[in-house]
Amino acid sequence: MDYCELLSPPYYFWLIPWPLLDYDVPEFVHMEDSRAQIIGIPGAYDYGYQRISWLDNVVTNWMGNDGFLKNLNGTLKRFNIVGDTHWMKGKVVKKYIVDSEHLVDT
Repeated sequence: MDYCELLSPPYYFWLIPWPLLDYDVPEFVHMEDSRAQIIGIPGAYDYGYQRISWLDNVVTNWMGNDGFLKNLNGTLKRFNIVGDTHWMKGKVVKKYIVDSEHLVDT
């Protein structure tokens, strides 16, 4: 790619400092405190589904290499502002066997 191609859309914006960009996208609330504050959130916040993927990591690390994650559900109840501490916990409520599969419900 040559210099002229870099200056043509969609590549040119990588060369311009963020405050000088003349476009706006909803995703800025995840990167800039000022954008999140416009809609009443104290600061930039995470992508909710990314947080669910963290839960996936916690569960698969807990069950080990011999386990298989069959189903995962998560609920997002609040914003997770950048810099917040995030805690995850779970409890096994049922252990059972169905068709020779050893299953747990949490």
